[in-house]
Amino acid sequence: MSSYSIFKGLSKAYVDNTTDSSKIFPLNFNNEEAFTQKIEELDAECRCIEPSAVSGVLREFNQYLGCGELTLKHLDELENGALAVVTGQQAGIFTGALYTVYKAITTIKLARKLSEQYQRPVVPVFWIASEDHDFQEIHELKHYANGKVNTYAIHKQASELIEKHLTPSHPSNNQLKASIGHLKVTNEVYQTVETLLNEASQDEIENLQILLKSTLVENDTLSNWFGRLMMKLFNDYGLVFIDPMLGQLRSLEIPLFEKALASNENIVKALEEQTELVSKMGFKPSLEFDPTGLNLFYYQNGERLPIKREGTNWCVGQGSEITTFTTETLQKAFNEEPDRFSTNVILRPIAQDILFKTVAYVAGPGEISYYGQLAQVYQFFGKTMPIIYPRENFTVVTKPVDEKMTDLDVDAEAMLICGVEAVRDRVLDLKDDIRIDDLFEAYQKQVAEGYDLLIGQIEKMSPEIHEFKEKNKGMILNQIGYLQEKAHRFHRRNHKDLLKTLSDVEMQLVPEGGLQERMLSVIQYYGKEGDSFIDYLVNELPIEAKHRIITL
Repeated sequence: MSSYSIFKGLSKAYVDNTTDSSKIFPLNFNNEEAFTQKIEELDAECRCIEPSAVSGVLREFNQYLGCGELTLKHLDELENGALAVVTGQQAGIFTGALYTVYKAITTIKLARKLSEQYQRPVVPVFWIASEDHDFQEIHELKHYANGKVNTYAIHKQASELIEKHLTPSHPSNNQLKASIGHLKVTNEVYQTVETLLNEASQDEIENLQILLKSTLVENDTLSNWFGRLMMKLFNDYGLVFIDPMLGQLRSLEIPLFEKALASNENIVKALEEQTELVSKMGFKPSLEFDPTGLNLFYYQNGERLPIKREGTNWCVGQGSEITTFTTETLQKAFNEEPDRFSTNVILRPIAQDILFKTVAYVAGPGEISYYGQLAQVYQFFGKTMPIIYPRENFTVVTKPVDEKMTDLDVDAEAMLICGVEAVRDRVLDLKDDIRIDDLFEAYQKQVAEGYDLLIGQIEKMSPEIHEFKEKNKGMILNQIGYLQEKAHRFHRRNHKDLLKTLSDVEMQLVPEGGLQERMLSVIQYYGKEGDSFIDYLVNELPIEAKHRIITL
């Protein structure tokens, strides 16, 4: 068990279950009674959407992604009113960063645990954040192979836009705020996959070919490719996927859109009051919001744009491309074209919890922090937040890396807590037989003492030397310091093989100085381990919110 933690600030206070966090979060995952309380609330709740309406849409979608029998069974259970454990993430290429997979794994394990504990169906659900338009966050993959970290990226072009309402009016849309669910799998995606396969090591290619090539469908959306990849990874575990951009689901959200419009001022007030509480408790609010906004987006000319109040009207866009609504025309648009509308980060959790009986939401550090600002928004909609469950987080150590660390006498936790530079200095220090710093420290002291004696004698003869004696002394000591740095360089040169080995370890544990789970993807380990990597994390490791270092 590692003492390293990815949780900071409010998320750490929540995970540690401090008194401060209890004033912000109604329920805490550390308290077993909280789950009983939440389940009782859900059982007593009057649902405005029939579960069959949701499961019917999801059945077709999950079959399209290639789901297995367990997912279909879970959809039957949702139709019959089963509870859900939900998580979600943006649709990154190649599934995005490792923490996306860790979220799915935690969701599966928590649903399984609650189902066994309460002797009733609890279904794991993954919300594909296809609406998100931050392309820069999902467009590239980093993969370590053959001694270096390679980057594989795709780019967005206007011709990639699909779906109605999405004829771009701009000459170039590299900065266009287009949802990931509106972008195609293009030839460039195929070429990126081929490049990765060509540069992968021989023991990775077979598994990666099966995973990547079987999930690519030309001219389908990037978010659907993400869904197929995730479905293939978790086919044996019954994970149910939802894409909020499915038209029939949008229709089910119309009452949410209408309430958001009719009560916008109250929603903003609830958000402001909860944010003020978070600040007063000494935590930095992480969720930014526009008090003039409606908390909904509108699709216009290929872009997902916020709806803002201008006087008594609501406006989308700017300059010559402003679309103006009255309250009445906006209500009409909800009903006539619901697929033009999309919830923002504040209302997305509410949308999730009107579609599912969500007992728990599996969240990363940032999500935990912004959920802390939503408690009063939930209350306004007549709900309480689901129990926020911290996603599992790991540092994965492969056998070759473990062997190298043993040879170097270093460990992964030291690299995470102390930093790579400190570990590198320690490794070099252990190989320093002449003790360079001690040697130079003693010599500098000897020179300084001798210099002072010398100056003392010269001052008797020539007192004016007092004016430049310290400057001269500094120059002498600086030259010794320069020689000391040269000695360290010679020392590093003499141990370049050792440093190369350490660099190789670094690139796999803290690639480019970042957390492994944020820099690398599941592709990194699936290539060599195949399905056994997922099976190990799901079946062999007990569910645990604290960081763990695992050796494959």
